Amino acid sequence: MGRPKALLQWRDKPFIEHVCASLRGAGVEDRVVVIGRASKEILSAWTPGGEKVTVNLKPENGQLSSLRAGLGLASEYTEAFMVCLADQPTVLPDTYKKIIEYWSYRKESIVIPRTIRVSDSKLKRGHPIIIPAQYKGLCFEGPLEKGLHWVTHNPLVKIADLEVSDPEIIRDFDTPEDYAGLERREAARSKCDNIPVLNTMRCKVLCLKKCLILQIKKGSVKSSPFSLYPTGLMWSVKISR
Repeated sequence: MGRPKALLQWRDKPFIEHVCASLRGAGVEDRVVVIGRASKEILSAWTPGGEKVTVNLKPENGQLSSLRAGLGLASEYTEAFMVCLADQPTVLPDTYKKIIEYWSYRKESIVIPRTIRVSDSKLKRGHPIIIPAQYKGLCFEGPLEKGLHWVTHNPLVKIADLEVSDPEIIRDFDTPEDYAGLERREAARSKCDNIPVLNTMRCKVLCLKKCLILQIKKGSVKSSPFSLYPTGLMWSVKISR
C-alpha cells in the first residue's frame, strides 16, 4: 500500500493512533506498541501518547514473534494482556471496554470477541483478545509458524467467547482494495453527515426530499412509516410502503 499499515490515515489520524486512543479511553495504563522494520518511518510520523515502543526485528516470523517482543516490555504485575491489531482502527472504543469488563469476571480465561459475519450469517472470532498472565509462558513455547492460534487452541487454556455487535472486530486491511473500501465507506459517511436531519419523537429521518435511500441491507425491516437500523459505521433508512 506504499507505506506501513500503521500509518494509513482514517479520519485524519493514522491507524495506530486510533487503536492507542481507544485503549487510553478504555483505561489501559500500560500500553506497548510493537513495530517492525519501518520503525523510523512510523516514529517520525506518529508521536506515542505514553505508549512504550519496541521493535520486532524479524516481523516475517509472524504475529507470535511480535507478541513476544511486546510481552518483554509488559509490567511484571500485569494480570492479563490485550492483544490488538494495528490494522483495526475501526473497532468501536466501547468494544474495548466491553471486552475488558467481560474478562474482569473471568480472569482465568482467554477472552475472544465474536460477531456475526454478514457473508454467511455465522459467528466469527476477531480481535482484540485478552490473554491472562498465567498463559504468558505458552506465548513463548508455541511454534512461530503456528502463530497465536496455537496459544488460543492449546488444551491447557480456558476460552470465554464474548458476542458483540461490532462488525469491525473481524475487519482488517491487508490489501489496497481493503483500504480503498474503507475510503469509499468514509466518503459515503461524510455525505450522510451533510444531510439535514429531522428529529421526531419516534425516529430520526434523513431528509432527502423524495429519495430516502442511502444503503439498504438485503431483507426487509417492517415498521411504519420508517425503519432505521445500523450498518457498520453508517445508518440506513428504509421506507415501508
